[in-house]
Amino acid sequence: MKFVDEANIKVAAGNGGNGALSFLRLKFMPNGGPDGGDGG
Repeated sequence: MKFVDEANIKVAAGNGGNGALSFLRLKFMPNGGPDGGDGG
């Protein structure tokens, strides 16, 4: 006897949003600049 299973799967994703913005904070560098990364 042979069984065959079938499934249809639909996947949708969002647009990723606006990302994030963050800055490097160090004790001896109050204006450290961006901390790296691509914001998304």
